[in-house]
Amino acid sequence: MATRLCLVALLLANLGLGCMEAVPAQEPLDAEAIRAALKTTAIEEDNYISFLVTLVNQSRLPRVVFDTSYRWVQRKGYLRFQFFKRAVMAQAEREGISLPQQTPPLRQDIHGKVVQRILLVDVPVPLVEVQLVGTNHKTKTDLLGQFRFTGLPWDIYTVQVDGGASQLYRKISRQVKLPYLPNDPTTFTLSFR
Repeated sequence: MATRLCLVALLLANLGLGCMEAVPAQEPLDAEAIRAALKTTAIEEDNYISFLVTLVNQSRLPRVVFDTSYRWVQRKGYLRFQFFKRAVMAQAEREGISLPQQTPPLRQDIHGKVVQRILLVDVPVPLVEVQLVGTNHKTKTDLLGQFRFTGLPWDIYTVQVDGGASQLYRKISRQVKLPYLPNDPTTFTLSFR
């Protein structure tokens, strides 16, 4: 039995799948250290690393996809970033996550619409207050019930709407994660029911 375990461990080590420098899953990734290890040479490469680190830290990209690609590329002597990017994209695709070729804009918008369901029809709710919880960002919906927050850095935001008298002073909210991935909806509807 012990001989079999030793043989399996030896085989895994030869394949590069054995015990490697594992990063604890609870610890957030350090974008600066990753950039240095991958020897990035352009701002676009640096921003793509920041993009991937943000996705991992938001639990939108499995940490194992990032870590296995990162460990694999450490054996490469040149073009580490290019190999890393291709490996992450291929593994993410296998997980059903579509990553863009280019880095998304570093600042993005959140926009949506506030409606109230009346007799099975969604009616726009004008002039209600919409805010990003925990920030100073506030706005009101326009006459069509639409709102927009512009130029927001990548983060997780909670969009909250405070209903007026016709909505019986209710609050509704929704979480939005920036940056958007290619298949993510970039607009949404908050509905008083």
